[in-house]
Amino acid sequence: MLQTWSVRSRRPVASKLAADTPLLTGQRVLDALFSSVLGGTCAIPGAFGCGKTFISQAVSKYSNSEAVAYVGCGERGNEMAEVLMEFPQLTMTLKDGREESVIKRTTLVANTSNMVLAAREATIYTVILIVLLRLCFIHLYRHEFCLQIFFLTILFLLFNKQ
Repeated sequence: MLQTWSVRSRRPVASKLAADTPLLTGQRVLDALFSSVLGGTCAIPGAFGCGKTFISQAVSKYSNSEAVAYVGCGERGNEMAEVLMEFPQLTMTLKDGREESVIKRTTLVANTSNMVLAAREATIYTVILIVLLRLCFIHLYRHEFCLQIFFLTILFLLFNKQ
């Protein structure tokens, strides 16, 4: 799983896709002040207890993406249980007019905060693999995919290894 690549040289790609469709989160403040594009990268930084999980759940529930990978790495167990209880009850209207349950478009991977660092790191790599495999199948049907990875301290620990 190790790849060495020079920082200054780009990865080879067949073509660069135009980012012309906005990611509508369903939260007016985020859509107005922190707008993003479908397929883009977003981050929700913040301290403990400031509402990162609430915002991430709201974006997962009400965004205009057709598939969501929700990763609760380092989250509290009751927050993941809340997602499992709420998402099956919510429905959304797709572009073709169909009503569908939010849980049908969501891939949920949970790893609680009391796990060791190696387990949390393995969770992130597992989710990246799941998302890449799902993208291979979704790309055939030209669906949008919204990847949401939310974790508390793993990013800092991964990039500051000696």
